[in-house]
Amino acid sequence: MRAPSAVLTDIEGTTTPAVFIHGVLLPYARRALPDWAGRIDLPEVATILAEIRRMVPDQPELTTLQHWTDRDLKLAPLQRLQGMIWEQGYAEGELRGELYPDVPPHLRAWAAQGIRINTKKSE
Repeated sequence: MRAPSAVLTDIEGTTTPAVFIHGVLLPYARRALPDWAGRIDLPEVATILAEIRRMVPDQPELTTLQHWTDRDLKLAPLQRLQGMIWEQGYAEGELRGELYPDVPPHLRAWAAQGIRINTKKSE
């Protein structure tokens, strides 16, 4: 049997307590939305906002993002923007991840077996 080349995990309730997602990450992103919705100088943000305008043309993008966030909707434009917000939050030290205790040993074991562990989003 061939060894896997990658492992795909979910975070909410799998590697990370759901309370961290709902109590830390989602509120952090919600607070940052007004600033990020105005960052049209970033091409990826401009693309996300254009996609939102196509999806909900009769409502301001920020209002749509806040509505989706408050309902914890899993919509691609929102999730991409949240990912960017969280990436910056982690990079700046404002966020620190929380993992279940059994997760790090598994990640280390997979890495030792040569299984790629990607810590950044795919390009």
